[in-house]
Amino acid sequence: MKNYAERLMKVKRLKGSVVALEVKRRNLKELMILAETDLERARKELAIAEKGFVKRELDDELGCGIP
Repeated sequence: MKNYAERLMKVKRLKGSVVALEVKRRNLKELMILAETDLERARKELAIAEKGFVKRELDDELGCGIP
């Protein structure tokens, strides 16, 4: 009988672990979806910001007649 009770407790503990991990996985999936959405939005904003933007170096001429 003792062996049965020990196995029953082990099964209950393992079931609890599985349920907790499934919840954690579902939450992480939701976070991943949100992160991917944020990343796509940021990429689109970057593409818009870079359109027509000309990067300048400190050694470039300023265009005001001073080399």
